[in-house]
Amino acid sequence: MISILYPEGDFTSADIAIKLQALAQAQSEQIFIVPKHFGRNDENVFKNLSASKTALLLLHDKVALDGATKKEVEFLINKGAVIYSIAPIEAKSSLILPQKVSSHYYDRHKSGDFLNTVQSIVTDLQRRKDTISLDNDFGGILLVMALIILVIAAFSNDKK
Repeated sequence: MISILYPEGDFTSADIAIKLQALAQAQSEQIFIVPKHFGRNDENVFKNLSASKTALLLLHDKVALDGATKKEVEFLINKGAVIYSIAPIEAKSSLILPQKVSSHYYDRHKSGDFLNTVQSIVTDLQRRKDTISLDNDFGGILLVMALIILVIAAFSNDKK
């Protein structure tokens, strides 16, 4: 299973995550979006996170993590999950992530840079597929990255 995390109040990332989940389900991929709403059940959240070998941390509207998201990232790292983060370049100074997180930054003032960042991660994953061990999640994470590209392209077309 692949988990998608985002900071509380990052509504663009939440929207991307929901669209990714819908697209991935059509491809029989299991994706868990960590809920940020009031009344969430932490026990269920961590139960689902414990089933994840791979996670994607999205930041779009925010440049820092809230306390709950920090705990979720730490939990995933402690259980040995592979985590990729995509965040705005402004977050570099305030976003303190463990070294085990593969961090990627984009300039939100440059049109298409978020999409280019996702594409570079996909390219890197494809090059490294023989040397990294993601078990059965490798195809899933590539699919998720490809779906992000589709979602962002759709967002771009909606704004025109």
